[in-house]
Amino acid sequence: MRLFPKSEDFHQYFDASVQQILEAAELLHQMASQPDQSPALAKKIKDLEHKADGITHETMRKLDMTFITPFDREDIHLLISRLDDVIDNIDVAASHIVLYEIQTPLKDLEVLTALLRKAAKAVASAVITFRDPRHSKETMQEVIEINRYEDEGDQAHRAALANLFRNVKDPIQVIKLKDVFTDVENALDRCEDVANVLETVIVKNA
Repeated sequence: MRLFPKSEDFHQYFDASVQQILEAAELLHQMASQPDQSPALAKKIKDLEHKADGITHETMRKLDMTFITPFDREDIHLLISRLDDVIDNIDVAASHIVLYEIQTPLKDLEVLTALLRKAAKAVASAVITFRDPRHSKETMQEVIEINRYEDEGDQAHRAALANLFRNVKDPIQVIKLKDVFTDVENALDRCEDVANVLETVIVKNA
């Protein structure tokens, strides 16, 4: 009986983490357009976040036990951590929507969550193609797409804040909505962090 496994398929954990991100991003977009359903949708996102935490912890456990890894240990640790950061930020946004009792659809929030959903799909595609080094060009194309969505998110975030400060007079409501807009923009930033890790690993192993 071997005490330390010779190798481990870490890509299965990346794929599983991405699945939680995809589902959570979709649910958050639903929250933006159907705020009356927010408590139930936020609960589903929380469940996905807990599942993602479990995937992250299992990845770390396997990493400690595995002798041969498909690429640098530090990069495996960083990639699964950055994936976990994405869903953590989605969960924060969902929690704030419920906490702040946002009960009417907001066009600016729908725009931001739609971009996040697109970025999540690009992250999923990048992680899938990343499994096979022969598909590094496809992975890099998805990395470019993720960066583009993050740039669009920055622009949408600035526009949302401008509209907020221009049209909402209640300072408490301004604070609440500003937090939520920034939460979603932060999740987009974390998608870009995943893209940066993938790009770094590809370049290092080219």
